[in-house]
Amino acid sequence: MTNLSNQPATKKDIQEIKDTLKGFATKDDLKNHPTNDDFDNFREGINNQFTNFRSWMIDIIDEVMGELKAIRENQEVHAFSHSRIDDDLDNHENRIKKLEKTPASA
Repeated sequence: MTNLSNQPATKKDIQEIKDTLKGFATKDDLKNHPTNDDFDNFREGINNQFTNFRSWMIDIIDEVMGELKAIRENQEVHAFSHSRIDDDLDNHENRIKKLEKTPASA
């Protein structure tokens, strides 16, 4: 394409143009590739899935934490009960020792 006159293009000129444009995509090529809208829709879908997953995980964590709190509260009550029983046992042991020290009356 060295001649820029008003002459009609030759077969050689047309071939040079085709060779130059070989690196560019055609309309048919572009139909098979995603568009910006496709990427935006994909991104939105991923964001929605992540949001749903995050919400699901938070619900599960809340449920587990609620169960853990109940277990801890029960454990505290149980430990307090053991403490009270131990105190009663100590009290009984002291009273028995006092009784054993006193002479038996006839």
